[in-house]
Amino acid sequence: MSVWAILVAAGRGERLGLEQPKAFAKLGEDPLLAEPLRRLEESAWVDAIVLVAPPGWEEPAILLAEELGCGKVSACVPGGETRAESVRAGVAEVPLDAVVVLGAGVNSSDHSLGVNSQDRVLHALELIQLGYAPRLILPGGEGSWGPAVEGQMRALGVKAPLIDAGPASNTHDEANDVANVLKEHGWHRVLLVTSNYHTHRSGSIFRRTAPDLDFLVVSSPDEFYSPDTWWRNRESRKIFLYEWMKTVAEW
Repeated sequence: MSVWAILVAAGRGERLGLEQPKAFAKLGEDPLLAEPLRRLEESAWVDAIVLVAPPGWEEPAILLAEELGCGKVSACVPGGETRAESVRAGVAEVPLDAVVVLGAGVNSSDHSLGVNSQDRVLHALELIQLGYAPRLILPGGEGSWGPAVEGQMRALGVKAPLIDAGPASNTHDEANDVANVLKEHGWHRVLLVTSNYHTHRSGSIFRRTAPDLDFLVVSSPDEFYSPDTWWRNRESRKIFLYEWMKTVAEW
């Protein structure tokens, strides 16, 4: 498994009253940006670095990285108007092979997407539309949800290959099926989309199942669960306790 660091240094430094961006303010003899670059370069845990620089300052940032001997810097991109946009620009430079969306059931009456499945699928398709990965991998949920996902893709105008990873009844089966598909095609790095309450457990299961592959877990909002206020309503408490018990059972 490889580890990529996204170094977001695109702040304008307006609150500091500087003429240059904050990343290039002096800290002793060096600009502020030099210290995190050195630390990431020296870290045995980091394999590659994407540097997000202030717009128009990409060349000075690259020259600084070269001067410091930072061979791990794979790309330098301009940041956006907000920190979220800058992070998105950095993540977009990390090579990804696919988006995997985990199933959460379909309606038995008409095989339409259930609420959780709908939220996850919409989030996954948004990531594809934004260019994070070129294809969607679909492990089986409860019932056949492939046609419903295809219909959603047509309705939203998303044109991307849809790969059925096979039937599955739980997260462990999904992990095995997805790992087999990835290895068959020689793919190594994917975004794993699931509900916000399910990210920790699903990420752990997928990484244990295929430690040689990279799974970047992305949380999808859930109608009934808020990670910040889960204790305030009965449904959120039930979801939290149920997920916690399943996590403990797997230790």
